[in-house]
Amino acid sequence: MKTRNRLIAEALGGALFLSACGGGGGGSSTPASPQTPASVDVTVTPSLGKFSTGCSVELRTGSGTLLGSAPITDAGNAFIRVTGYSGPVIAQVKGASGCTYFDEATATQVPFGADRSLSAVSDTLRVDQGINVLTHLAASRVLDGDKLATGKTADTVKLENLTIQRMFQVADMFAAPTLLGNASDRLDNTAAGQLAVQLAALSELAHTRATDVATLAATLATDLADGTLDTFGASEYQVAAQTTVAKLASPSAQASLLILSQTPSLIVSTRDVQSDVQKVIAAGPALAQAKQLFADLRTSVLALSNSAGTGTLDAENALLKADFQHGLGVDMLIDGVKFMLESASQFFDSGTSRPGSTHSGWVGTCYQDSTTQATCHVSGVDDGSVYTSYQVRLTKTGAGTASWAFTQVYRYQNGQSTQTAAPSGMSGSFTYSANAATAKGQFIPMTGDAERSAIDISLGFTTTGTTGAIRFSATGSANSVKTDGTSTLQVDLTKLDLDPVSQVNQMVLSLTGPRHRFDGALTLSGQVASADGSIAQPKSLKFVGTFTDTASHYTVLDGTVTASQDWTGYDPRLANSDGNFARYAFSFDGVANKGPGAAGITLSFSGDNQAGPHAQKIALKFTSASGIVVTGTGVQTPARPDDLWNWTFANENGIKATYAQSSRSGKVTAGDGSDLGTLSSQRVTFVDGSFESLM
Repeated sequence: MKTRNRLIAEALGGALFLSACGGGGGGSSTPASPQTPASVDVTVTPSLGKFSTGCSVELRTGSGTLLGSAPITDAGNAFIRVTGYSGPVIAQVKGASGCTYFDEATATQVPFGADRSLSAVSDTLRVDQGINVLTHLAASRVLDGDKLATGKTADTVKLENLTIQRMFQVADMFAAPTLLGNASDRLDNTAAGQLAVQLAALSELAHTRATDVATLAATLATDLADGTLDTFGASEYQVAAQTTVAKLASPSAQASLLILSQTPSLIVSTRDVQSDVQKVIAAGPALAQAKQLFADLRTSVLALSNSAGTGTLDAENALLKADFQHGLGVDMLIDGVKFMLESASQFFDSGTSRPGSTHSGWVGTCYQDSTTQATCHVSGVDDGSVYTSYQVRLTKTGAGTASWAFTQVYRYQNGQSTQTAAPSGMSGSFTYSANAATAKGQFIPMTGDAERSAIDISLGFTTTGTTGAIRFSATGSANSVKTDGTSTLQVDLTKLDLDPVSQVNQMVLSLTGPRHRFDGALTLSGQVASADGSIAQPKSLKFVGTFTDTASHYTVLDGTVTASQDWTGYDPRLANSDGNFARYAFSFDGVANKGPGAAGITLSFSGDNQAGPHAQKIALKFTSASGIVVTGTGVQTPARPDDLWNWTFANENGIKATYAQSSRSGKVTAGDGSDLGTLSSQRVTFVDGSFESLM
């Protein structure tokens, strides 16, 4: 079964999608008439590979009037300010004697002479304007030289651009791709990197034909004049994309980009994509918002957790498991100190105890050997395979003072037991009175891979009025170390208040592990217990605080966690089953951060298993940066070998996403029910054929 934080993060992924889709409630909405901007700075990014500084670009109106021109910068782009215009824009990169581009297939600089140009036409002015082989294909179907051909309008331009994007399954061919300018440059798994793979695949196809990609662009433009690409087919394009990934993808992006390169299916006929193009037009602004959302998804919520296990929470969870794989027992140490103090006080200073007396608690048993000595057996950390206990010699050293010395260590594993001498120096001293005590020295470890804990604890005792019920308070520190002195866990306790009458236990503390730290206030209240009272646990929990990655220096989580359990009808001594299980409920309100310096995600969610151990539920509410409220639910259904989940999310404007884990599929719809896309376990595919990785 998936870990609960993974399920939560998947839920958040769907939530983020819907928050970004907030502005487009219906699929057939009509955009307002565009306003002519006073001035717009346009970034033009041509790409056949990165262009050199010897090249230049220019922007023209649909009628061919020059709007501006600029040389290519060292970054491979150019900047042109356009004033007082908002119609169709023709963008062209112009060749010159000193103009070259980096051929990604051959890793060489190729001349782009004065007789060459590459074009793009957008239906309206864009802030970011790409120019590449795909934009050139669409432009060739609407241009007559440096102006729009007779009868070609902004709507025609839009149609042709959508047609090419659908044929090549590109989300936005006008976006800036990752530019490769030398043989050491590599592609990452970003939207820019994915577009660069599809463009570089064309360079690879040109190379297999013993030509260059600029020549191939002209060939394809002529080829597509009849509405069908005959130069290459879908399978050849896919092979070229896979070859490109093998050559150019960074090591960390290889797997994700390879999956993407294996799935696109080129459609060679413009006629075969027209029904999808009309769906795109009907979808209106909701589709554009959905695309942007999923483009951002990988670097936001999916950066927290994803099915590949590469998110921030996935990584932190793996580190925690590795650090504490041998067990964790802060409560064992606290209860062990408390138990030993009770034994010393009872045996040596009560005036009623005699040799042969015993004192027992859930962490151990002490036997009084004489008026000044006792032998105790105290439990240690259980890591699931090895159970450890200790023999301790307890000695009276004066009125209200005692010392302890560990003498033996017992380990039990697979029905076998071993006994060794306790490590040298595991000793310490108590002081105690009617209402206070101290414990200082070397005590049991709090983790299974540690040897001992250095403790310095002060305790207080208050009579509650209930017989045998003493209220404890404590402050202090404990540091568990390995044999080489390396710390495995340090506890700094600002407040501990254990009230056996109200059953409300409060702690304000800091827990520092090898790579993490928890800081906050923990409250445990109530109690659930087995029918015979042999097993008991807190009923409710509340933690307010932070979880920090101390190695990377950032706060992973900051908020409030609540949890509760109900043992009605549950016997913890028996195996869990559909009829024998503890019912739980949990919630979190706060911020999850995806890495050092990255903006956090504010969220609220809750869950429970009230309907059964294989019928868990999660509810989520999320407010996006734009103020759009998203709600979502996840419902578990029994299945073998793993239980499955169905997810539904909706925002206040009607955008909806559903996903069924059983079929590994789902839908994205607009407010009027029209389709925006489909979901699989690895990607979302939009109605225009473009897709976005969910890895």
